[in-house]
Amino acid sequence: MIVRSPLKELNDYPYVMAALINSLPTRYYAFLMLRAGVVQKGYSHFYSGVIGNLPVPDGIFKDEGIRKKLDNLSHQAHQIAKEMVDGDGNLLKEVDSLAGKDLVAFAHLPQTDLSGYFGRVDLSTAQVSEEGELRHEKLGVVKGHPAVLQYILSRAILEGKEGLSKADLESFPVPKDLKTCVVALERMDIWAQRKPTLSGKLREVEAEIDETVLAAFITLTEDERRYMVQRTKEFPLNQVLVRDEPGAATKQLPVKYWKTGERYRV
Repeated sequence: MIVRSPLKELNDYPYVMAALINSLPTRYYAFLMLRAGVVQKGYSHFYSGVIGNLPVPDGIFKDEGIRKKLDNLSHQAHQIAKEMVDGDGNLLKEVDSLAGKDLVAFAHLPQTDLSGYFGRVDLSTAQVSEEGELRHEKLGVVKGHPAVLQYILSRAILEGKEGLSKADLESFPVPKDLKTCVVALERMDIWAQRKPTLSGKLREVEAEIDETVLAAFITLTEDERRYMVQRTKEFPLNQVLVRDEPGAATKQLPVKYWKTGERYRV
């Protein structure tokens, strides 16, 4: 997407524009006042009509200090998000290189037992036991080697999936050699432990962007600012995240819910 600022003062600051478009006040205004749709999986498309109607506080294009701060923060967010995306991509290539073409469908392994299986694997809650059982409240029991089962979960999450159907699970390609599977799993575990740290840093930078943009709306009262912050912690805005990292905001949302009259607040 290419956005050109209607304000010539911001033409040379694309990162400031990105920070503004993704900030808390903009999300509040777009989703609750313009009624930009929160679509299927917790994110929304900002079309030109929505962007054209977004408010821009005077301080962002008149105050050089605010502009530079947002530019710096937006660059930081970009670099962290890029590191996360690149990390996922590089790890997938590494795992593929380890396994090569010596793969087999999970259902064809001798230890695999799908006789107690029903439902769908929810990757956010499914767990593997030491005895080699993949369990979930709506899943039943899938049996296999613990390392292979954990490989399937870790690899599917790395690919950005949120669930696996029975057909997906049966045909999921895994390394024939168990040692290769274990090594690949170790690499994925290392990244899985590091990634939340990067995600935490990203959330901190985004929070500072939100605070900076919110403070730039000097016509808002303290009560209005507090209300906006609180409202973004509630449905549906607590489900809508900046899509700046792989796997962000992928859960299916329930029906929309708006509070009576809030379209005309602030």
